[in-house]
Amino acid sequence: ATYSGIENVEVFGGWSAGWDTGFDQFDSGSNFLGGASLALTDATTLTYTLTVGDLGAIGSGYTHSFVIDVALTEKLNYVIQSDYTNIENDGADYDTIGVNQYLFYTLSDRVAIGGRAEWWKNNGTDYYEFTAGANFQVLPNLKVRPEFRYQFSPEVVADPSVNYAGLPVDQGIFSIDAIIAF
Repeated sequence: ATYSGIENVEVFGGWSAGWDTGFDQFDSGSNFLGGASLALTDATTLTYTLTVGDLGAIGSGYTHSFVIDVALTEKLNYVIQSDYTNIENDGADYDTIGVNQYLFYTLSDRVAIGGRAEWWKNNGTDYYEFTAGANFQVLPNLKVRPEFRYQFSPEVVADPSVNYAGLPVDQGIFSIDAIIAF
C-alpha cells in the first residue's frame, strides 16, 4: 500500500511471505515491509525502508536501509545507501552494516555507465567492493548490464577462517545480467 497525500512525502507498507521467497511462503515466513520517501529538494530524495518479522529460511529479525538519491546534473546521478541487518536463526546472530555509493552517467536514452564502491561489515569482518559497468536499454522492456567487480577483505586474506560470508575475496569478477520489465 502506498499513501502520497502529504506534500513531498510518500509512505508505503506491506507484507511478504519471507525474504527472497518469490510467490511461495517458505519456512513459515511472515513479515512487515514499510517505509517512507521524502523529496528534500527537486533534485534530492531521502528514502527509509524496513523489514521486520519472521523472514523465513534465514530466521527472524530486522533490516533497514537509508537511501539518498541526488541528481547532480541532468545526466549525472549520485546515490548513497546504508543498510543494517540483524537476524537470529537457531540461536546464531547475523549482524551486518554497510555503505554503498553509486555514480551514474547517462550517455544517451539507451546507454548509461556507472560505478559503485561498497563497504560491508559482516559479523565483525570488513569486505570492500568496487564495480564499473554499463546499462544498455536493448528494447523498451529489456535492459542488459555487464560489469566488472573487484572485491577484497584484508581480514579474510590474512586469515581465511574469518570469512563468515563465504565470499570469494581478493579477486576480480566479470558478470552480466538482464532485467525484463513486464
